[in-house]
Amino acid sequence: YGDGGTHGEPLPVLHLFVFDPFWFKKLPLTGLAKTGPIRARFWMESVHDLRESLRRRGQELIIRRQPTEQAMRDISTQFRIANVYAYNEVCSEELSMEERVRGVVEAGGGALSVLQGFTLYHLEDLPFDPLRSFPQTYSAFRRAVEQGCRVRAVGEEWPKYRKTGHSIVSEKGGETSALAYLNDYFWKRDLLRRWGRPPDLTLELGLCSMVRLLFRGYVGATNTMTEGKIAIGKEATTKLSPWLAHGNLSPRLLYQEIENYEKRRLKNKCTYWLKHELIWRDFIRFGAMAWGDNIFKIGGIGRQMANWRWSRDQAKFSRWTTGQTGFPFNDCFMRELVATGYTTHCGRECVAWFLVRDLGLDWRMGGEWFEHTLIDYEPAANWGNWAYRIAPTATKIFTELRVLFLVEDQLFNVIICLEDATAQGCEWSLDLRFNPDDATRTFNACLEIAERTTTTHAIARTHAKICKRLGPNPI
Repeated sequence: YGDGGTHGEPLPVLHLFVFDPFWFKKLPLTGLAKTGPIRARFWMESVHDLRESLRRRGQELIIRRQPTEQAMRDISTQFRIANVYAYNEVCSEELSMEERVRGVVEAGGGALSVLQGFTLYHLEDLPFDPLRSFPQTYSAFRRAVEQGCRVRAVGEEWPKYRKTGHSIVSEKGGETSALAYLNDYFWKRDLLRRWGRPPDLTLELGLCSMVRLLFRGYVGATNTMTEGKIAIGKEATTKLSPWLAHGNLSPRLLYQEIENYEKRRLKNKCTYWLKHELIWRDFIRFGAMAWGDNIFKIGGIGRQMANWRWSRDQAKFSRWTTGQTGFPFNDCFMRELVATGYTTHCGRECVAWFLVRDLGLDWRMGGEWFEHTLIDYEPAANWGNWAYRIAPTATKIFTELRVLFLVEDQLFNVIICLEDATAQGCEWSLDLRFNPDDATRTFNACLEIAERTTTTHAIARTHAKICKRLGPNPI
């Protein structure tokens, strides 16, 4: 498990990984398997890479496919177990499994030691107790950890990958691929160095290749409230999340590499936003400890949605999952998700908002679809984001002009990227070719909502922006 103390003890060490059938059982609302085929493949690749890494160090990885507590019970009949080491978890299903394993280990006279990992900040370093006084908002959380915490140094067990010859860039699971990809993104292609601002989007849509070249580089997964930020471009996000979710890449190692980049190359908004993403990840992870099972329940955090009437219309849900709603803005993201197991944070929020606000479907159905499909699924991140960011929007009236501008900006960005993706033959957008009529229809829908939720001044400003971008008479 990368714990230096484990091998430091004067006892033999067994490395164990269990593919527990529990993680492939059916989910309660949708009947989908908890783990879909894309994530299952990435998972197996990660375990294979771990086994090969251990073998290079003269160790072996035992792989079992059975209930975790049963695997531990079987091993206990062959060996006297003194200590079992594992990383901590924060959600109820994982904690329940942890307790069953603890019971087996302690019954045999051993002990289960749960180590803190997976987060940027260490639990013991937080300036608050997540179970007693967790900040109510992300902004409050961020201020607290930035002012009262430090990021611990990466352990010596981590390889100095720029010196080990990892050069084959692959998107397979495993630490080897993660480190090679990180090296390529940061140092070889230098994608944290922005190549200028995107031009005024009054340009012709046929100049998408120019937009791509001018806007090459990292933008930020959650940096979608800033006008003109195309957060869905090919290189606009690092796409490191699958390796982080599967434990192939340490967030502290990533943070250290950002710091190295700032010292050796430059410090800019890209490096700022990448650190921001890691802190957001911690907020959701520690938040899951504070919110408990509320992130899985219909009422959500604080049971604020307990009395909201949700639909479970299977026909609507099927059209949503397959990208057949008729709204390209939604459908392109959903088809990308089905084809690759991935879509950006922007895409996830947009399709999730569409599910709860436009289709009125039970938000947990969306959470289950993401759990089944996402290659970078992790329970706290998935369900925490749905409960904190998505479910409450079902009853919220958007009166802030910036939210309306967000919808307009990101829709226009989707149109640009759709046209570009179609030209490159991307499977999920072949029949979603750019059509000005579709843009007009969607913008009309946005303005219809705006008329009910914003001021006349806000509508006038939004109308002026749309006219500027799509021509003098788009409505």
